[in-house]
Amino acid sequence: AAADTATNAFRNAVRPIYGANVRGGPEHLGSSVLIEIDGVKMIVTAAHVIDHNSETTLYVGGDTTLDLLVGEFQITVAPGADRDRDHYDFAFAELLPTQLTDLGDVHFVTEAEMVPANMLVEKRLFTAIGYPNSKNKGNPALANKVLGQLYPYSSTHREEPALTQRGLSGHDHVLITHHKKAADETGRKTSSIGPRGLSGGAMIEAAEMSLALYRGQQALA
Repeated sequence: AAADTATNAFRNAVRPIYGANVRGGPEHLGSSVLIEIDGVKMIVTAAHVIDHNSETTLYVGGDTTLDLLVGEFQITVAPGADRDRDHYDFAFAELLPTQLTDLGDVHFVTEAEMVPANMLVEKRLFTAIGYPNSKNKGNPALANKVLGQLYPYSSTHREEPALTQRGLSGHDHVLITHHKKAADETGRKTSSIGPRGLSGGAMIEAAEMSLALYRGQQALA
């Protein structure tokens, strides 16, 4: 229930990003989140998604169409030009008025909806939502219409000692466990969808977990 609520609340703020393949057709690259801070509306994604701009024009999925992604992106610096060593890996740009019109009926996440950086994340359920590559292959945009498939994955926060070894703090990153098997909305066990393509998507705090809630012995508040 918490995962469904989180997904429904923010699904219109998470948008797919496409490039063009050698045949000129759309190729799904990753995900993005629309946010609004101090009245400025922006798009945020992973830096490695924007890196594809050196090879192809980029497009963002609006409510019904694919729209050209333009603007000057601010992006994190990859140490030694190696994006695998960029532990922050994000990019953002202000959206132009024409882009806001083209996007149509979308949602922008406001500051009031964001969790403060110093918020403890232990014993909390998070829902990651984005557009996985495996579900957006082939021709996801017919006649410039967006048919991308959004995917949510929920799991509890995971402690990762490797973060401190890399000089990073838990305040900068939220890590959740990704299992090969998961439960669908009916409780049936199923194979998890690969997370590749969710890059740049949203990480939503769905609920504070107690053992009783985790075991289904306590109702969700």
